[in-house]
Amino acid sequence: MFQKHERALKDSPKWMKDSIQYECLMGSYAYGVHTKESDKDIYGFCIPTKVILFPHQIGGHIEGFGRRPQGFEQFQKCYDDVDFTIFGIVKYFDLCLHNNPNVIDSLFVPDSCICQMTKIGQLVRDNRRKFLCSKLWHTYKGYAYSQLRKLKNKDPNSGKRKDLIEKYGFDTKFAYHIVRLVDYAEQLLQFGDMDIQRDKERWKSIRAGEWTLNQIEEHFYEKEKSLQVLYEKTSLPHDMQYEPIKELLLNCLEHHYGSLDKMVSRENKSDIILNELQQLLNKYST
Repeated sequence: MFQKHERALKDSPKWMKDSIQYECLMGSYAYGVHTKESDKDIYGFCIPTKVILFPHQIGGHIEGFGRRPQGFEQFQKCYDDVDFTIFGIVKYFDLCLHNNPNVIDSLFVPDSCICQMTKIGQLVRDNRRKFLCSKLWHTYKGYAYSQLRKLKNKDPNSGKRKDLIEKYGFDTKFAYHIVRLVDYAEQLLQFGDMDIQRDKERWKSIRAGEWTLNQIEEHFYEKEKSLQVLYEKTSLPHDMQYEPIKELLLNCLEHHYGSLDKMVSRENKSDIILNELQQLLNKYST
């Protein structure tokens, strides 16, 4: 896989190879359900050059005059059976802020699935719970529902998983993802943490066709009801906590670049303390 990794990165921006902070195996390998035929998915993030992130301050770009410097959001390359997706750190954080299940999951993979991790990658992984809020239930439920819709509307004569449909009557890969997503939502809402391989034996049985389509649907709709109750009772914050996440992002960038005092405005400590006090007052006055 290392050779394929090197070949894939040949097409990436020149600066990217030495700026990757975190890479991990995702997909069936991370979930613990891979087979000999499984493809490998690699997710991660890098830190672009300073002029890409701060074109006005570093590159001297004047908005509206001349050509705006090209930004960077992600690099994606499929090489044989390995699919690479490396996000810029700002895009990665933004996807986490929007409760993107794939990106949130990438921070909870087992240590054995981490391909490489710098001190910055470790810092983000150590602070992964800062990205959690109760609204993740809506996103995970939405992803699960989209899989259910694909499952029911899948044309049995098309697609690369045609053999699964012929064998079991429906796409069992879509089916196990439905159950997996609501399992993850349940763990996060209940514990504020997640073991992404906890229920792998159940998912394997679904992939092997041991559940019927009716069982999949019933499981989803039953979980939808119970998790709505859990959503209303969870100890996770209701809304994303932007300031702590912004501070984490700035800490990562300063670790990589050095001081950002001339480029980014940030709350001073007294403002942060006053804001926290106000939140406490609001909490106990309701």
